[in-house]
Amino acid sequence: GNRLGARVKRTVGLAMATMAMSRVFRARRTTLRVRAQSQTQWKEAVITHKAPAAKKGSVQALKLRVEPSWCEAYRAAGQYVQARATGEGNPIAYLAVASPPSLSKSTSAFELLVKGGGEAADAILEGNGVIEVTDPLGKGFRLEMLEPEDVEEVILFCTGTGLAPIRSLVEEQGPTGLHPEQKRRVQLWYGVQSEKHLPYEELLLGSWAKDLGVDVNLVYSQQGDQEYVQQAFRKAKGLENPAKACAVIVGQKDMTMDIKSMLAEQGLSDDRMLSNF
Repeated sequence: GNRLGARVKRTVGLAMATMAMSRVFRARRTTLRVRAQSQTQWKEAVITHKAPAAKKGSVQALKLRVEPSWCEAYRAAGQYVQARATGEGNPIAYLAVASPPSLSKSTSAFELLVKGGGEAADAILEGNGVIEVTDPLGKGFRLEMLEPEDVEEVILFCTGTGLAPIRSLVEEQGPTGLHPEQKRRVQLWYGVQSEKHLPYEELLLGSWAKDLGVDVNLVYSQQGDQEYVQQAFRKAKGLENPAKACAVIVGQKDMTMDIKSMLAEQGLSDDRMLSNF
């Protein structure tokens, strides 16, 4: 009887200790999250322009006025900022900068695509016209790591607001840009719900296609053939010369993995598949 009682006490004691440790770890995780937010260097930015990015849908195009010094950290297409409504502890959105670095530096402005519907995004869009952002983060696409003469063909893949960092890459005039005018073959495979959900329509169908020579392939998931990007690309002719090609991929995990698998089958090496995260 005494041994059973001792065993029960030990079991209860272990359970209580485990619960206590669990509370400690949960508290520690919460503390670390709060500390990480508080250590982030937040700066106020004024929204100078906000408008629907397409005829339909919840994506908004924002333009932020920022201090010129903030743009110094924006060195490569594909970098992103953390953004939130003003106030400690508000939810954070991670947003790739849509304006190319050279344009942001000359105008002291960041352009963003923000899709409504999430807690952080809605707080940003519904605020008082002032939000908090960090300096640009990440390394970007690192296209400049490949020797220019080794890249004759570039294929861009993206969906939804993933078009934002692709715009930065296509339009950047500095060394981290794509420079389609250098007689590179550039294809864009862009997936969106429908033609009415298409952001930057004038750029895609206007200057990119006509002036820069980008081969723009629009893939609609809720219109026409109702396909996803990877399904449409599978039917395409593929890479002309994998040794001289490069792919830039921005999108959800499933799409990214499918595209990488297809490109690998066509002979493209992993170090020539670039992403910004």
